[in-house]
Amino acid sequence: MPAFGLASTAAASVGDDVTIVTLGTLTNLDTDTPGYSLGDTLYVSATTAGGLTNSAPTGESNLIQNIGKVQRVHASTGSVKVGGAGRASATPNLDNGKIFIGNASNQSVTSTFTTALDNQTGIGTSGNGQVYLDEQTITAGGWDLSTGNNWTVGAVAIPQPTNGVAGQTGVIRVTAAPTSWPAGGTLKYPGGTPAVLSAFPVLIPFYVKSSTEVLTGSPISDIT
Repeated sequence: MPAFGLASTAAASVGDDVTIVTLGTLTNLDTDTPGYSLGDTLYVSATTAGGLTNSAPTGESNLIQNIGKVQRVHASTGSVKVGGAGRASATPNLDNGKIFIGNASNQSVTSTFTTALDNQTGIGTSGNGQVYLDEQTITAGGWDLSTGNNWTVGAVAIPQPTNGVAGQTGVIRVTAAPTSWPAGGTLKYPGGTPAVLSAFPVLIPFYVKSSTEVLTGSPISDIT
């Protein structure tokens, strides 16, 4: 691969000259025994050297090249219209469960969906193939919403969130009672005051209404 045409006659021995048809009709062929049908597209075989097949080769390890089309089906006077492009298909085969993705060299490569996601910052996958967003920790020193949507916090003084983008949503997993919640700033609470939490962990959803207003929802308890 790739093939530029088809030999019009078989060579008697290695090194003998043969005529190659690159564009035109190749006649006096047995197009019946292989089981070809009129109009079949013929491909360079991936299993038989120098052979043809009317089924496109499968599997990522095999290239695909259309080399001609069956014009007449006969055991001895069959014919094939040859069109040797001299190159394989630009879009190769793709194995089951794989995707195409661009690599660091800006070229198309294959990968599994979960592997491709694992390579992205802030995204991972579990052993059963479930996709999750990496959880980050809110510290007393800062809570930067530009770095993620999934957060966890414990017994610390929670600061005001920063760098939120309107429309952004996320969740806070509270594992212990915070020493304090911010008041009078960006973070807003249902009813105007933070909920009193007693059982942990607790999930608190949030929605960024604007860069200066982050709305929190009602706590969700009884989770594991």
